[in-house]
Amino acid sequence: MTRVSHEPEARRLLVVEDDPRIRALITEEAAALGWAVTPVATLEGARSALARGRFTAAVVDLALPDGCGISLLAALSEASPPVPSLVLTVDEAPQRVLSAIRAGASGYLLKDEFAQRLGSALEDCLAGRMPLSPAAARAVMARVRSEEGGPAEAVLTEAERRVLSLFSQGHSYATAGTALGITENTVRSYVRSTYAKLEVGTKTEAVLAAMRRGLI
Repeated sequence: MTRVSHEPEARRLLVVEDDPRIRALITEEAAALGWAVTPVATLEGARSALARGRFTAAVVDLALPDGCGISLLAALSEASPPVPSLVLTVDEAPQRVLSAIRAGASGYLLKDEFAQRLGSALEDCLAGRMPLSPAAARAVMARVRSEEGGPAEAVLTEAERRVLSLFSQGHSYATAGTALGITENTVRSYVRSTYAKLEVGTKTEAVLAAMRRGLI
């Protein structure tokens, strides 16, 4: 007789960090929180790991030996299913923060914060919220306040506005669908339709663009 296991499948975390000491610390901390961790040191190693299997989330450094980690973020966000990515770096330059978010990062922390915030930050990413270091949050808000908005009567439908408004409050695709009484696939369809209208490429960019234009 075949035995069926009812134990939940371990959540899998991809850690992309070239500093062996920090990589080991992140791995140890995440493992203590119940994650099955795959640590790699390069973009090539990350891409190989992604080709071999699925991950629940990823922690990504930006300064890697074979390139910038930002190039990996879009691949993670566009994977099927998407892999939430938490950037963990020493770079707090506003432009770098915004570039990472535009590329699909689910959160952005500085390395001196991870010991206190890694667990909660990963949970936030999985829930559709965006954990940010204070410096990253300031960069995002400064950009939202400084950029000139477009016309408030833009092309978004009321349903699209409601979906983006829920995302701005921290909802995930699933919880937004529940709140609106529609399926998760319908939510994703609404979000995709906003990309061309707002000239953006990610869910986060859509929310920021809608905020700038006074649509949500």
